[in-house]
Amino acid sequence: MAFGARNRIDQEPMEHNRHERGGVFTWLLMMIVLLLLVGIVIYALYNGNWRTADGSGRQVKQAIGSVKDASENAVITSKVKAALALSKQVSASDINVDTTDGIVTLQGRVPSQESRRIAEQIARDTSGVKQVRNELAVSSEGAKPNQDVTQLGTRVSDLELRTRLEDTYEKEDVLKDDRIRTDVRDGVVSLEGEVDSSQEKQTAESRAREIGDVKDVRNNLRIRGQEDGGQPRDELAKRVEFELYSSRAFDLGPIQVSSNQGVVILDGQVRSEAEKLLASKLAKDVDGVKSVRNNLSVGTPTTTEAQPTE
Repeated sequence: MAFGARNRIDQEPMEHNRHERGGVFTWLLMMIVLLLLVGIVIYALYNGNWRTADGSGRQVKQAIGSVKDASENAVITSKVKAALALSKQVSASDINVDTTDGIVTLQGRVPSQESRRIAEQIARDTSGVKQVRNELAVSSEGAKPNQDVTQLGTRVSDLELRTRLEDTYEKEDVLKDDRIRTDVRDGVVSLEGEVDSSQEKQTAESRAREIGDVKDVRNNLRIRGQEDGGQPRDELAKRVEFELYSSRAFDLGPIQVSSNQGVVILDGQVRSEAEKLLASKLAKDVDGVKSVRNNLSVGTPTTTEAQPTE
């Protein structure tokens, strides 16, 4: 009996140790499983976010690329339109320009095959253009000159001529210090002001005539010191009359202009009070005019428009 009791006592610690080892093993197994589950969840979340971020990144890049392409196309379109507008051989207002991926499409109507070819060549010569699709139609009734565009082109040409003329006088030693006022209308140059001699007056006219595209020169320059005594009595009146004619606001037939010692007298008839006031202002602005006596009456002129006397 004593042996059996001792044997049971020895077995109890062994069973206790086995039980503890089994508990530790179970705990470790649960921790491993838990870590595996956590790892799987983290991997799934990370992999999903990466794919989403990668997709969003591609979308952003595509959007940026689209904006850049649209901007480049708009720049090319503007360049082609500007080049067509500067050409005197085609009517840019009748041509529509569209650009996609550097490919320019021309649509609209032109009056001839030559105009169609020129428009295409202008587009091809524009920087950034990869290809030109010429869909312009030739129509004898189409591409009629736009009156507003024509008038604008004329004004621009007149301003260019005036700038070139003023630059020429600035470089001319005998003229750069003179008070010469220039005006250009439809290619006709008018010279107003004072110079020191008849030679300078002739030089100013000659330099103006040497400029290309100048159709005519009206030399109204006065020589200093001569005033009215050095020129015909009505020379001042002629210059006032020319200013009235150049304004294109009057029917000059019923208007008589005369001068006496720098005093300009306006006689005759105009169509409104506004014309009467404008006539006084234009006359006063002419170099050499001391005062204006406005005797114009307001009514309905019956005579036709007259040209200024030369």
